[in-house]
Formats: sequence, C-alpha cells, structure tokens
Amino acid sequence: MPTNDLTSPYLTLQETAAYLRLNTRTLDNMRQRGTGPLYSKHGGRVRYHRDDVLAWVNATRRRTTTELVPRPGTSELSTTISRAP
Repeated sequence: MPTNDLTSPYLTLQETAAYLRLNTRTLDNMRQRGTGPLYSKHGGRVRYHRDDVLAWVNATRRRTTTELVPRPGTSELSTTISRAP
C-alpha cells in the first residue's frame, strides 16, 4: 500500500490503481459495474478505504479458473471461464 500519508485510511483512485496494478480506467469500469472494491465519495472525489481494498482482494482470490464465484450483489453463483492467451 502507498505510504505517503499513513494518517488517512483513504486512498485516491490513482493510489488504489497503482496498488492493484490496474489502470485507473479499469477501476472506473469496475465501479460502474459494481465489481470492484467498495468506495466512497468525499467532496465529489472517489476514495477507497484501505481495509475495503484488502477485503476485495481477499474475496476475489481463486484456486482454479473454473471455480464457482458469487455474482456481485447476489447470492447466485457463476462459473468463471479462462480464455487461452
């Protein structure tokens, strides 16, 4: 996690993207679809709480590419399908 301001538990979009090694646009898309980490808006700006980011990372861990995973916001299960590169 970025350590430039340890007094605040909130990360900016750029800090969160850097930590997750994602493009900021990817996080924007995930936020629109409801598939990314929980976020808040502070003064109109998106902020991610460090604990929520870590919880999302742990919740999205998988053992196989065909593991059944809950769909965001539901109790339904879906199969993730891996595509060959």
